[in-house]
Amino acid sequence: MEGGPFHTVASQAPDSPAVGGDAACGTGLCELSGGHAQGVKTPGAERVDRHKGESRRARAPATGRGYVLRVIYGIPFWIQNSDHGRKKIARDGGPHGHSSSSLAGVVRAPKPGGQGRGVHARNQHMKAGGQVVEGAMPHPICITCGTQFEESDRPPDRCPVCDEERQYVNARGQIWTTMDELRRAHRNAVIAEEPRLTGIRTEPGFAIGQRALLVQTPGGNVLWDCVSLIDEETERAVRALGGIAAIAISHPHYYSSVVEWSRAFGGAPVYVHAADKAWMMRSDPSIVLWEGETHRLPGGVTLIRCGGHFAGAAALHWPDGAEGRGALLTGDTLQVLPDRRHVSFMYSYPNLIPLNGAAVRRIASAVAGFRFDRVYGAFAGRVIPSDGRGAVERSVERYLRAIHD
Repeated sequence: MEGGPFHTVASQAPDSPAVGGDAACGTGLCELSGGHAQGVKTPGAERVDRHKGESRRARAPATGRGYVLRVIYGIPFWIQNSDHGRKKIARDGGPHGHSSSSLAGVVRAPKPGGQGRGVHARNQHMKAGGQVVEGAMPHPICITCGTQFEESDRPPDRCPVCDEERQYVNARGQIWTTMDELRRAHRNAVIAEEPRLTGIRTEPGFAIGQRALLVQTPGGNVLWDCVSLIDEETERAVRALGGIAAIAISHPHYYSSVVEWSRAFGGAPVYVHAADKAWMMRSDPSIVLWEGETHRLPGGVTLIRCGGHFAGAAALHWPDGAEGRGALLTGDTLQVLPDRRHVSFMYSYPNLIPLNGAAVRRIASAVAGFRFDRVYGAFAGRVIPSDGRGAVERSVERYLRAIHD
């Protein structure tokens, strides 16, 4: 690659590898009845930061009227039918426990022809309290995929990451937010997954809802995948664990606000496979484009190009994980399923477009030369705790049987 703010590095084979928050609903609008919104805790996991013990229970307004809890673009709202039959929206107090005034009709379906006050209109963004704002905004963040864009005088007309068959444009249209607005309505939970591995996920859930994983190694910590929100509280928690020496991303849906994360930790290099360069929506000198099939990072962890979901879709091999038996961190490249005994494969997860047999065999071949007993997926609780290698092999066989004509 020539020019631009990216660095390109050649492939690098590993030294003799041994041989053998659930996602958000994806619609932007979820409905819960008779309950409260809360994160999913990995079995056996220990929360590192309890956010000063503040409750995350979504509280209904103090009234005798009936309410239903809806999660709109990752923010919980209690919705009430007024005496006049018109819905009123009272935002939940969220992590700080402050209620806001009623917001009648702020979120509504687009009118035919794209006219009217709907939040779908271009060059609009939503503030934490639900207010729709016109005009310029610093580094807009797409609320559907969580990708942060370059600063501009006007928000982009579209999000290329969403306006593509592997993702989707929210049914209510393209809406943007900012880091400041995210910080007002959300915070990150920092949770120990196992010794020297820490999960970071945003609460309430935002965009796709994935977690990042911080791997502590003797050569410095590696952040695997990313979330859109970074704030002072998260920085303090990560620095207490040793900071970040490098960041590696599995595929473009999790690029998120990776440049903000890099800058918060002294310009830590961000490793992205060169095949997916076109999907990087915010450029920065910290971005390193790696090429080939594997690339070694500090501390002995190895990036593995698998392809499938994206041309450069990758997994991360951590040989010291699972008490020395090895762990594979897969993002969406190999999707850990709710039974915690299988993985699966898709070209598009939200649109249910499967991969062909050749692509799945390539993924299986890419990870076959690495020793691992545990598999960490993209979402909280999605972990195959043991026999991960066998689980991947059985999953490949099951998948190929299912698609066979």
